[in-house]
Order: sequence, then C-alpha cells, then structure tokens
Amino acid sequence: MLRRRHRTGPYPLAQTRSPLKAIVPLLGGIVFVLLLLWAGKEILSILHIGNAVQRTAVILLGDSRGSVSVSLNGEEPRSADSELKLYPGDSVNTDRGSPAALELFDGTTIRIDRGSALTIDDSTLGAVESSFAIVLDRGVLWIKTPESFAFSGSVARSITTQRYTAEIPSGTEAYFSDSLIEIYTADGVGVTFRIPELRSDLVAGEGQRFVIPAAGTDIEDAYAGRGALSTDFIASPFVLESRSLHSTRGISTTDTSQPEISQEMVTITEPEDGSIVRSATVTVFGTFSSLVDAIRVNGYRALSDTVKGTYSIEIAVPDEEEISITAEALSREGLVLGKAVSTVQRDRTPPEKPVVLSPAPDGAEYRTSKDELEISGTAPRGTAGIIVNDYRLQLFQTGDTKWSYLASTKLQNFAQGENIFRIVAISESGYRSEPAVLTIVLGEGEEGVISGGTPSAAPTPGSLPNNAPLKPGTLIITAPTPGTRHDAVLTSTGAEFLIEGNVPAGTASVWVNDYKLQLYSPGKGFFNYIASTRLNTLRRGENPYVIITRDKEGNILDRVQYTIVLSRE
Repeated sequence: MLRRRHRTGPYPLAQTRSPLKAIVPLLGGIVFVLLLLWAGKEILSILHIGNAVQRTAVILLGDSRGSVSVSLNGEEPRSADSELKLYPGDSVNTDRGSPAALELFDGTTIRIDRGSALTIDDSTLGAVESSFAIVLDRGVLWIKTPESFAFSGSVARSITTQRYTAEIPSGTEAYFSDSLIEIYTADGVGVTFRIPELRSDLVAGEGQRFVIPAAGTDIEDAYAGRGALSTDFIASPFVLESRSLHSTRGISTTDTSQPEISQEMVTITEPEDGSIVRSATVTVFGTFSSLVDAIRVNGYRALSDTVKGTYSIEIAVPDEEEISITAEALSREGLVLGKAVSTVQRDRTPPEKPVVLSPAPDGAEYRTSKDELEISGTAPRGTAGIIVNDYRLQLFQTGDTKWSYLASTKLQNFAQGENIFRIVAISESGYRSEPAVLTIVLGEGEEGVISGGTPSAAPTPGSLPNNAPLKPGTLIITAPTPGTRHDAVLTSTGAEFLIEGNVPAGTASVWVNDYKLQLYSPGKGFFNYIASTRLNTLRRGENPYVIITRDKEGNILDRVQYTIVLSRE
C-alpha cells in the first residue's frame, strides 16, 4: 500500500520578492529624470533662454600713422583710417598700412603688426556666457585681456593660426605667430592650445615661450619647444610699442561710464621724472587713494598695500633713449580713475672692456701644455655680467670687481692648437663692451707669453694652400637640413640654427667663411657652427656659408657651400 510522503524541512509560507526587481524601476526613474534635465538644458541653450546673447561689434581703432585694409563680410577690401565696427566674417590686413588695433566687448585689446591679417570668427555677448574667436591668417598678434574681476560672466576667448588653436584666459598678455607663442602674464595655468599632430592639449604658462614645430614634423617630445623667458629677456619692438599704446590709451573707446579722472588718485614717487636708468629693469614705487582698488603700470598689475596706500612693481626698460612710465588707478570694475606719468632716460653707454690679468694681458699670445688653465681679471665699475666666448659666467654677480674662467679640455672649451678667448663686460642696462682678446696656444713648447700688444691672428686662407679638394664628397652637411640649402622664416625674435656635418678622416681644422672653428679638435669626426641673427652670423635673405676642411699641412680636403635662405613671416 502506497504511503504519502510529507516534507519535513522548513519552507516559506509565501514566495519572496527579489530586491533587484524593486531597485530597477527606481534606477530607471532616476535615469529618465536626468535625461529630461539634459534635454531641457540643451533646448534652453539652443533658444538662448537663461543666457540672452547678442552679436556684438569689434571696434577697429584708428591710427594716425596710416590706414589699414578692411573686408566687410567677404566683400572687396577697402581702406579704413578711423574707428570702424566689425562683425563675424569681417577681416583686417595690414599689408600696406600701419599696424591695426582692435577692442572687444570685454575690454580685450588685440594688435597685429604690419604684414599681418586676421578674421573675426565670433563675437557674442551673453548675460552669463560670452565668447569671441579670432583667426590669425598670417603675421603676428599681441593680445591683452582684462583681469577676471573687470567683466561679469565667463568669456571663452580663442585665437586660431595655421598651426594651432589657443584658449586665452583672463589677465593675459601674450604674443602669437604661426611658429611662436610668448606668454608674459596669464591667470591660472596659462594658455592652453592644440596642434593637429597631437591628441592632447599643450600648456604655455606665464613667463614661458613655446616654439611651434613645423607642419609634418615628427613630434617625439610635445614640450621640447617650451622654455622660460630669461630674466634679461626684452620683448620685440612690436610688443613694446603695443604695451605703450595700450597704457596711454587708458579707458577703451566703448566705455561710457568713465568717472572724471583725478591726477591725485595715483602718484609715482620713484623713479623721479627726468632721472637716468642704468639697468635693464626699473622698480616703480608710488601712492594711491583709498578709492582705488588696483594699480596698473604700463599694462601690468602692481603689488599694492591698501593699508598704507602704496604700490610697487618691477618692469622691463625698452631699448630707447626716453621711456614713459604710466601708472593707472583702477576701480573695482576695472575703470581708470586716474593716471600719473613719469619720463626717464635710459643710459645706453656701453661699459669699458674688462681687464685680463692672468695668464697674460689683453692682446697677448700665451703658450701652455696644461690641459686646464684659469683666465682671470678685473671688471669695470657697474658691470652686471662677464661673457667669455658667448658663455656668461654664472658666479659673477652685479658689482663684483674680479672674474675668472676655467679653460679645460675636459669641459671642451679648450683644444690643442690655438684658442682665442673674447671677454666682454655687460652693463646693468644690458649693453656690451668691446672684447678683450687673449690667445692661448695649447701644445708643446716653453710655458709663457709668446707675444704681447696685439692678439695673434689665426692663419687666413690667403696664407694657406688653395688646392683642389683632396677628398671631394667627404664633407657631408647633416643639419639643419641635409644637403646644401635650408629655408627658414625670420620671426620678430630673430632666428638661430646649428649647422652640423661630418668631416673626413685626417681633418685638422674646419673653416666657415674664412673663420677657423675654435672648438673643433683634430681627429673629431664632426663639426658644428652657430648661424644666428643675435651673433650677426645670419641675416634676412640668402646667407652662403663656405665650409672647408683642411689637413695638418693646411691642404684642402673638401669644400662645400651651404646656403640658409631667411625670409620674413
């Protein structure tokens, strides 16, 4: 007989509900609300609800020195020599006229040099968010944006060139060209920009310069072109002129709420009007009224003490006979409440050349067999630096009266044969003296002075054999462009290239345009030579460099002419 079996273990009285099934509807509702909020924000943005916007004009400022060419909405260019309102799609070029300055709705000033062109891509003023975009078609551009407190709401500012697009923050003063960015001041991390060859953004911070690689260049290190502006850096004449015009212009022409200017709002106590400046920089001191929020000197924000009512700032002195210093008192809104102007003279007299005491006097020729030799002497009063063969002595400080330099084969600044050392003094204003010249021969022979009075001149090609090359085709130029020619662009900061090449075995000396390379040592398989506008070994146009290798008897091993063609941007 079958018996019914009964379950004896515990079991639920009713089926339990999975927690996951309860959470899923809640998550779905949250996602739906977020999507609804995002869609609503996009619709409001498209309809400009919540951020009323309007297309606003860019003011082309007049220049008494000449006219510029303006194209309105793509029409034929026409001349403009007075203030003019420009809108997106309009362009300005300065091929035949004076530099051009533009003023934007937020107080930003933009200036382009002669031979430049730009197009206004966007100029939109919003209640909350505003923006402007400028395309630099060619040439160079200087920009000065206001401090963040001077304009309500956020402003997206951009400059686009043929090589990159840069985002400009508030409080920026910068210089832009296709190949170079220089940042003098900038809020935050600085100027962010992007070039087509890289996926990530690059940053150029305050006090930095960034050399932009040419199109098509393989970029291994994205920041290889970034460097700091040196402490004795002096901006180009175009930048200095832009600063001067900006500081003297005062309130923008679009400001209508400017209060009455009072000269008592700000004073300049140092330097005194008419005084002489002997350094490359000058510290400006002054006082200001309790009604003033900030002080700006020649376009730069000064460090101010509101309790004492004083300010100070160190500024670079341009290379001019007469320098104007303008201090502006600013309100909280960035309006100019008052000005003070002081004019100073710059001492441009070069210093006396330094005195060489050891191992021989200026103009002497000295022989030694030592691999290391100290060259020392005295410096004229007021010397700020000593340069030996383009190397600035690091331990020499302003006011020092003695200097020394170590010539050493280990440091590769001393080689077998004749070594010529040119010693130059630099004044506080940055001017250089005539060089003191000492010739040291490293080799066998009695230690001591060979001759004095005038430096021993290196042998010239006229005193050496002028034979046909003994090893034609063995002198190979590898840089800056392999072959016999290099094309380059001259920027406002100059140009500099390193000519490099391989030399044949048995080379005892290398000559470039009748100049014997001092740092080349016999037997070395390569050479290099600096072609630089700063060193006066490079100029605009065609620059031929006749490079000759010679053996120890002076016979020509090979000869190559290498040409650098330097053209304007």
